[in-house]
Amino acid sequence: MKLIHSKLIQKISKRAGCLLVLSIFISITALGQSTFSGTGVWSNTARWSNGVPTSGTAVTIASGANCTVDVAASCASLTFAAVNATSLITISGTNSLTVTGLVSMPRPTFGQTCTIAVGAGTLSCGTLTMSATTTNQNDILSISTGAVTIAGTITTGTTGCQFTFTAAGTMNIGGSFSNTPTLTTFAGSTVNYNGAGAQTALVATYSNLTLSGSAVKTFATTPTVNGILSMEGTATVTVTTGVITYGGKCYTAVQHSNCAYNLGGRMDHPVCSNRRDHYY
Repeated sequence: MKLIHSKLIQKISKRAGCLLVLSIFISITALGQSTFSGTGVWSNTARWSNGVPTSGTAVTIASGANCTVDVAASCASLTFAAVNATSLITISGTNSLTVTGLVSMPRPTFGQTCTIAVGAGTLSCGTLTMSATTTNQNDILSISTGAVTIAGTITTGTTGCQFTFTAAGTMNIGGSFSNTPTLTTFAGSTVNYNGAGAQTALVATYSNLTLSGSAVKTFATTPTVNGILSMEGTATVTVTTGVITYGGKCYTAVQHSNCAYNLGGRMDHPVCSNRRDHYY
């Protein structure tokens, strides 16, 4: 009787062990890594090494790959492998790509580019890293009429890192810039610094610039706004050296009772209101 009982326990233990291993395997697969290679659409299983990604998948884009996002796609992170040949992600139509964590774009080899073309679609990510430092080896994020939302920090190189508007799209930035990439705007395009905490903003020439959310938005030197400068929420702005130069209207939608612009160390256009809209 004891022998039968012992063997039964052994069988149950082995089965439990097998189920545990299977469970771990399924979890790793579900939350694993998948690489896109060749040319094709995101939804095509044949292009992926480990199946079409889900929200828990770490995605790699192989060197020379050309991926078209044809669905509402999602993943945990997105990394371009060493760009020895031009690599490209294009979001088609009004489709979207949601990356919970980091989007990483390495420095390409000479004469090659690493590009995410948002078009009329939507790209959302946690943070963004672009490593290019010279021309002819470019990391490019382009926007047509679509929208890009980056919740956290943007870490870039210098001139080789390019943010390019080709139409009146929108880029929402919740974190800070860590360097000085190139920003090319289009009439009617908007950059919105909408973080809840303090942000270091890019000194550049903007079409429309919105400073929203809360806390201070800091520019090291003078930014230029050719269109509308908009102050919203409880955000304030500081220009360490210089002032904000804007060619169109300045609009404020204030929701607190004590706020002001802080430009170049002085208070310009003080606004005190429970809620009023102001144009300058």
